[in-house]
Amino acid sequence: VFVDSLFRSVNLTYQKSVSRYSVSLYRYVIPHWELLNDTVYPLNAEWYANWFYGLLNLTSPEQAPIFMSKPRFLDATPEFRTNLTGMKEPDDESDNTMMDAEPLTGFVFNVHKRLQINVRLQQNSGWLLWSPVANVRDTLVPIVFVDETASASKSTCDEFVDKVYKPIKIVNDVRWALVALGSAMVVVSASLMICWTLRKKRLGQSLDEMRLISSEHPSTQDF
Repeated sequence: VFVDSLFRSVNLTYQKSVSRYSVSLYRYVIPHWELLNDTVYPLNAEWYANWFYGLLNLTSPEQAPIFMSKPRFLDATPEFRTNLTGMKEPDDESDNTMMDAEPLTGFVFNVHKRLQINVRLQQNSGWLLWSPVANVRDTLVPIVFVDETASASKSTCDEFVDKVYKPIKIVNDVRWALVALGSAMVVVSASLMICWTLRKKRLGQSLDEMRLISSEHPSTQDF
């Protein structure tokens, strides 16, 4: 998926099955390896991932020391979070970008694009010498957190269930009913065949006995 705000494409991977108003969905998220640096994951070299992992380097397109990450530096180097005071531990459920899609149709019923915009703060031996931030570490400072979301309403989900799930259920019910009817017909046919075979066998035995009796007691005629 190409994300224009990130100036790159990202792969989404299946995480788990969820539901929304009786609609069964597959949840897809941005995997951690999409944000690894190029030393660990060389395929990310084309996105200038040459610093710490867990970051999206936008320095070149934005012409500023801007790095994007997941909120609260989820899947990023822990050092960025420990350098700040008051930042909570990240949570994959509430801080990861995710998309809930219906597997039969591919319709998306719920999506959250969660990003954190950070500015790189570096020491400078020049004009910052007497500044209050002259002794800061080379780190990232979060500027803003973004959560772009869109979700299907209950009425939309109910309409989907009526127009998609119910016809599929009817087709499946008819299919299994035909399977049961066919199985019953096979059983009845097999039973009739067995009965016919047994009856034929008994009839053959009766004819053989009659022939045997006739041969032992031949009939005579008076002339």
